[in-house]
Amino acid sequence: MRKWKTAFIPALTVVAACAQPSQQKPTDFPPAQRDAQEALTEADHGKTLTLAVNAAVDVVLAGNPTTGYTWEVGAIDEAVVRLVGEPDYKPASQDDKVVGTGGVFTFRFQAVASGETDVFLIYRRPWETDVEPIRKFEVHVVVTP
Repeated sequence: MRKWKTAFIPALTVVAACAQPSQQKPTDFPPAQRDAQEALTEADHGKTLTLAVNAAVDVVLAGNPTTGYTWEVGAIDEAVVRLVGEPDYKPASQDDKVVGTGGVFTFRFQAVASGETDVFLIYRRPWETDVEPIRKFEVHVVVTP
């Protein structure tokens, strides 16, 4: 009987620990898949980034397109840094039955030539052209040979 208690108590402790409710809040967003050399988030707003020519950087920003808002490129010098493909959006929930939840937008930029530029992204409703964006993201990028 003693061996059973010795094995059962630690196993029960592990099961109880795994059954704890998630500490993630409904407004938290999952980490984005980051397979570029660098990844920036809203915490990097206003910073300067140095990249070598041909290096890539991901910009990962939380958003919720079900509200009509989306992140888009506001300004960039494409002779120095270019957007690679279209921005990717991943919802926080992979459950198709959950609607209205946010997620993350991922923009990939590549350094194409030496120089400097500001990468400026805006979060707005595309049809509201006369309204200020509700959020902005900007980094200064220095591209070295």
